[in-house]
Amino acid sequence: GKQPGAPRIGRTPVFQAHEEQAHYPMVRAGCGQTLDPAGAIADTGLQSVDLHWGNPVAPGLTLRVVDHRYYEASRACGHHTRARAGQGAVDPLLAGITPHAPALATLRTACEQHRGSDHGKTHALAVE
Repeated sequence: GKQPGAPRIGRTPVFQAHEEQAHYPMVRAGCGQTLDPAGAIADTGLQSVDLHWGNPVAPGLTLRVVDHRYYEASRACGHHTRARAGQGAVDPLLAGITPHAPALATLRTACEQHRGSDHGKTHALAVE
């Protein structure tokens, strides 16, 4: 967390999402009992932005934006369990990101070159 009074740092632009993914807690945090997602309420959310490389038919880069919604479920006893970001399966490509280092370096260079672009969308993508 941040220190009290420190400025909030985060992504300011909100992108139009291509899809929404709901994340529900599956088991109760205290005892491991199965939770029913019916009646769960939205607790928090975030957007993930993935960059996809083009191909010879459709060259260039495209963004894929997903709205993630994390839900909280309650039990009759009053216990609340929340789904949280960063839990669950990890994409094997992200777990071993080292083979992608040259492509990421190329992308970083392109973004740095276009930070001062007069074209609004190009500038926004480069800064993001």
